[in-house]
Order: sequence, then structure tokens, then C-alpha cells
Amino acid sequence: MSAFFRSPWSRTLSVGLALAITAATAQIAQATETEASGEAAAEQIAEITDEARADAGVADTGQVAFVQDGAVTTAVDADGGISFADGTVTVAEGSTVPMGISLPSEAPADATVTEAGTLVTTDQDTPVSMEVQGFEDGSVRIQAVVEEAAPVHELGYELSLPAGAQLHQQPDGSVIVLADPAAVPVLDAEPLPEGDAALAELLPTAEEVDTAAVDAANAEAAALSAGDPVDTAPAGTVALAAMPTPWAVDATGQSLPTEYKVEGDTVVQVVDTSQAVFPVVSDPWFIPLIPIALGAAARALAPAAIRAFAATAIRGGMAYTTRGGYRSFSAFKAAHGTRSGYEWHHIVTQAAGRYKGYSSYAINHRNNLIQIPARVHRNCVTPWMNSKGVKRFGANAASGQYMRDWVKHQSWQKQHQIGVALLRHCGVRI
Repeated sequence: MSAFFRSPWSRTLSVGLALAITAATAQIAQATETEASGEAAAEQIAEITDEARADAGVADTGQVAFVQDGAVTTAVDADGGISFADGTVTVAEGSTVPMGISLPSEAPADATVTEAGTLVTTDQDTPVSMEVQGFEDGSVRIQAVVEEAAPVHELGYELSLPAGAQLHQQPDGSVIVLADPAAVPVLDAEPLPEGDAALAELLPTAEEVDTAAVDAANAEAAALSAGDPVDTAPAGTVALAAMPTPWAVDATGQSLPTEYKVEGDTVVQVVDTSQAVFPVVSDPWFIPLIPIALGAAARALAPAAIRAFAATAIRGGMAYTTRGGYRSFSAFKAAHGTRSGYEWHHIVTQAAGRYKGYSSYAINHRNNLIQIPARVHRNCVTPWMNSKGVKRFGANAASGQYMRDWVKHQSWQKQHQIGVALLRHCGVRI
């Protein structure tokens, strides 16, 4: 039979195969086109949120990239881990109590990783798109992009909380997650020696202390704390996370009135869009807080205190970095909140920062700030820093030299290491 001869059956088979191949090719092309269209739409949403954050004066320092892995998307290099699946962001896995934040029901559930490493959920048939940013400290910023004109927009974010935890709204409009301390694991370092529990051995000798400097430092700490929002959280609770007061802007960069409402385990962001030019971008930010145990020394100084708190896991001698820091101390506190009876303590001090010329973004970094009971701060940490001839905690001050003056000449990592050692001596088991 000639190689060029085909029976009617073979011709039918050839036509069928050709049609099947053509259909498959068309499906692949359509899928590729759809995927490319989805990626382009995601990048467009990312551009909108970039402009909105610039208009709102919000920094992106410390952002980490998401990586797609099947049905689960994970942010790499984030403390404790951040993951996304089925429309829910899970934060703080491994470092403290895991908590989930569900995207609003109006938003698509499927996400695309953008070139910048953010997650975007968008659909041409849905007027609400979302962008999720992960950060090194394990915090998550969720931005909603709303394109549907309406006088008011409300978007609900349901939280999956640990047993017994509850949402509590502060007078400044921020929201914190509270729990019973007995149900919260803590980052508990090595136990302190029993002798350090005795106040006589805990505190420096009175004659070595510069009492005027201590009084001035404590007065400054009190003045700085005076502007902090009033804490109305019930006594005997610990904070697991904070959601700072929200912001929203429209397409012209105009700031819009917005607030949170707490409804059970759901935080609803309400945005007044009556005068807005669409699209509108709004921004809940979820920041896990790490509870830290207080040893006998700290409890002796502050009997009512339960825990110290940090915004990230802190180790002694951490490297100098500005990535993820804040432009000012007030900006840091506005993001993380302050519990009643507590003060944020700079491990490498602000005075040392001025002397060395360190960036404010390094001084006001999560790696350099810890919230400790005010009595521990004022009655133990500050007196030691203003004592002469200190040869403890890694310091080696001369007999007539104050510890603060010796420390400020050291490298950043040395100062940080000494600061953490002093906190441990004062009963903060960091």
C-alpha cells in the first residue's frame, strides 16, 4: 500500500486527532491567557495599594515575600511564619499562639503572588480585591481595594482565636486580642539564680547611683508615657496581638473617616466613602505580640505585673538594622500599643543612639524595644544604667564612670547584649 494512501477510517481518525489537538491547544492557550490576565490584574491592584500607602505615609520596611506551594502560600523569613490558604491568613505559628484572619466574604479566595512578593486576591466580577503583606516580625497588613461606589463600606475580618481569648477595643479605636495568662505559652529563657530574687542583691548600691540622673530619666519616661492611649483592658489579662487604628484613602489620596467595630470574634472596618473617588483602599494591620515571663526579681518589684511583651523574638546581641524600624518612638507605640502600668524600654538607649548617630529606624526597631512593668524599668534597669563602676552584665565601667557612659562607647551588638543581660537580671526572662 502506498504510504500516501489512507483509508476513510484513517482519514476520519486523522481529522478527529487534529480536532482534539486543536481543542487542547486552544484550552491551553485560554488557560495561559487567563493566568496572564490574572497576574496582570494582581499587579494592577498592587500598584493601587502602593500609591495608597504612599498617600497614607505608611512604610513597607521589613516586608517578606510569599512563596506559592500548592494550595498553601507561605511568607518566608517571617518570625513564627505566615501562611495563606482557603481565604485565611494564619500568623504566629511556632512563636506564640497561632491565630487566623479570614478575608472578607466579599473578596475572592484564590490568591496570586505578585512580583513584589505580596498576595493579591482579585476577580473581574468582584468589586473587592485584597492585598496581603507579610513582615519579618510575623505581622500582617491586609489591604482592601473597593471599586464599588457606595456611601459607606463595611468589611468584616473574622479571627480564629485561641480558646478563651477575646477581642477588646481601646478608647483610641485600636483593637487588642486578650487572653488569660495561664493559657498562654511564654518565651521563658534560663531561670534566674535564686539570689537575684532578693532586692538587696538585685539593685545597685545606693551610693553608686546618680539619683539625679535616675529621677530625670524616670520623669522623662513618665512624660513619654503620658501621651499613650488609655488602656481599658481588664486586669489580669495578657495581650496576644494588636490591631492599630485603621486608615483609608481614596483614589485622589484623600484620607477618609474610618473606624473598627468589634462583633464577637470579627473586626469590622467601616469606611465613610460618601465623598470618595473610587477605588478606595483601607488597611487593617495585625501585629502578634510575644508574651515574656517575669521572674521572681521582676515580680518582687512589680507584684501586679503578669508578663513582659515584645513585638518580635529578641536575642541578646542582635545586629544593627533599620529594616522594619519606625521613624519615631511615638510611631512605634502607635502601632503596638502600651499596657497600663508598663513602659517600652529601648535596649540600646536613645541617648546612645544620639551619641553614636544611629538611625531612628534602628533605635525604634522591634528588635530593640520591649514592654516591661514600669516599676521594673524605673527601679531596676534605670538605676543600674546610672550607677558607677558597674562590672556586671558585660559592662566594665571604671570606678568613677557611670555604666551608661561606658556602654554608649561600645558597638551596637555589645550594647544590645549588655541591655538584654541587664533585663534578665531585673527578672525579665527575655
